[in-house]
Amino acid sequence: MTCSDASATYTLSHSQAQITRAVDRIIATHRALDRSFARQKPLRRVRTERRQSERVELNVPVELTSVTLQDGVLTCVGEMTIGITRDIGTRGVGLSLDHPVNSTLVLAEFDVCRDRPIRLLFRRRWQRHVATFSYAAGGEFVGLLLDETPRSRLDRFGDIPSQLD
Repeated sequence: MTCSDASATYTLSHSQAQITRAVDRIIATHRALDRSFARQKPLRRVRTERRQSERVELNVPVELTSVTLQDGVLTCVGEMTIGITRDIGTRGVGLSLDHPVNSTLVLAEFDVCRDRPIRLLFRRRWQRHVATFSYAAGGEFVGLLLDETPRSRLDRFGDIPSQLD
């Protein structure tokens, strides 16, 4: 999603069930594309682990945009940048980045095959400088943008059915 995209209409959902389905869809898409992913096991929990849910290793590109949320209105406040996921779970995501994320609230857009991108809102909980032009960050999912735009306005080539439904 570009912040100047006035032709689309979105609703922000805070439903954990919808967020979980969206994350499961992202994982399933990349599992179908990469057969080696099927052999990967969930990351192991360690005693000092504070996460509420398991995460799986997943290295896929994701578009990130810093945003603010005020009175139910989501406003982009920065340039879009590309990151790579390190791990993902139903409650959050870990990222590798070239630049620091300057906002606490970030919109992450994931591509899924033959369907609209999945846009998850996450709250950045931590960030650290790893090396020159290398940062790590992580956070918790706090919302899902549901696209309310009629499909015919988005698809130039007609309705493209999803094989992952």
